[in-house]
Amino acid sequence: MASEGAERRFYDQNIHAHLASGARPASVEQRWNDIHTRGDRYHCLVDFLKNGQDLDAVEWGFGDPARCEALDRFFGRYQAIDLCATLLVEKLADGRAPFAYRDANLNDDLPFSDQRFDVSIAMMVIEHLFDPFHSFKELARTTKKGGYVFVNLPLLSSIKNRFDVLCGRLPMTSSKDWWQYRQWDGGHLHYFTIATVHRLAIENGLTPLGLYAVGRALWLKTLAPSLFCHEGSFVFQRV
Repeated sequence: MASEGAERRFYDQNIHAHLASGARPASVEQRWNDIHTRGDRYHCLVDFLKNGQDLDAVEWGFGDPARCEALDRFFGRYQAIDLCATLLVEKLADGRAPFAYRDANLNDDLPFSDQRFDVSIAMMVIEHLFDPFHSFKELARTTKKGGYVFVNLPLLSSIKNRFDVLCGRLPMTSSKDWWQYRQWDGGHLHYFTIATVHRLAIENGLTPLGLYAVGRALWLKTLAPSLFCHEGSFVFQRV
């Protein structure tokens, strides 16, 4: 019981920090344009799949109902799951959302049958969960054979993080004001490299198909992603 209370307190703190950040909610049209723009975290979905109207997709974790609505437009069927999904919709979308959503603890086994979805999406969420081994296992279990998994993760191996460690500073993989909100590195519990992400995926029956750079200087990040990508959007296929 004590551990459950600590878990809830940890994630509640993350959610309240997100809500208190003061970020102005984007419109659905803005998010629609974003996912169609190179360098956006979600652009890999549109670029790789081209058309999602015949696909059933699930997204693990979300913090922006407008983006969920844009993805709901892109896919034939879409739903979002999060520990605080109902709270996020209430606070950020006035309690109204045209997409399907449900509350679920992503640290537990997901409330879905095996091979349920054509597409599974986990963007900047697995680093917040307790056990990446379990997360990748559940991603693979609930995705259909031949289906696709899209995962975005922070990468510790970027040259900036290497330089910070060399200078005796903590590497930072979240927002620069994490100390102010009392979220250790933005609530990130784990660090990743491209090699470790690929290893996790392959061990769970997910074949790496590509890595999309995020942000600016995409030509440089694409040239040497292990050095210049501070985060990356991975594409896998369930085998």
